[in-house]
Amino acid sequence: NAIVFPHSTPFIILLFLSLIFFIGLIALTVQFLKTKIFIKQTFKKSIGFPKKLRAIVKNLYLENKIDVIENKSHISFCYGLFRPRICLSTALIASLNSDELKAVLLHEGYHLKNHDPLRILLGKTASLMLFFIPTLKDIQSHYIFSKEIAADEVVIRNGSKESLISALAKLLSPSIPTLSGVAAFASSNNLEKRIIYLTEQKKL
Repeated sequence: NAIVFPHSTPFIILLFLSLIFFIGLIALTVQFLKTKIFIKQTFKKSIGFPKKLRAIVKNLYLENKIDVIENKSHISFCYGLFRPRICLSTALIASLNSDELKAVLLHEGYHLKNHDPLRILLGKTASLMLFFIPTLKDIQSHYIFSKEIAADEVVIRNGSKESLISALAKLLSPSIPTLSGVAAFASSNNLEKRIIYLTEQKKL
């Protein structure tokens, strides 16, 4: 009563695995190139470091890890797969007070220290590669949201919860496109959920 598989079974399995690998490679390449193009376009107007940030950055030990760009949109994200950095726009810096800027940098600092741009890119690639697993896309979306909550909780533990909520409220119309290679402070996919989570949270 032994189960006998066709002689072509090993070849079919190998072909299937090769197809998955090929899809993953293409997905990774596309996501990487989209992010690279966005970063290149974003940094066309990179400027010097404004005085408003110097004391905050020094206190958070983020010297030489932040880039400032001249842009009218509110931009804040962590980028870089192996040597992550933080990008802020002049419009965002101008619109936030010192406490709100500290909250933003605490949040982005978590992404930087945990190499989240790389983790997010690999997670997105895995969900595209294993497209035949229905729940994987939802798992990947939940993972990204959980990373944002973890970064927000770092801000809360540093006593800047109200400043975080205030900063998020000012960025209800995010200017960052959905990319797999960056960890944006205010992503349109989960911004409202984060504000609800923060406002309904009764204790740390």
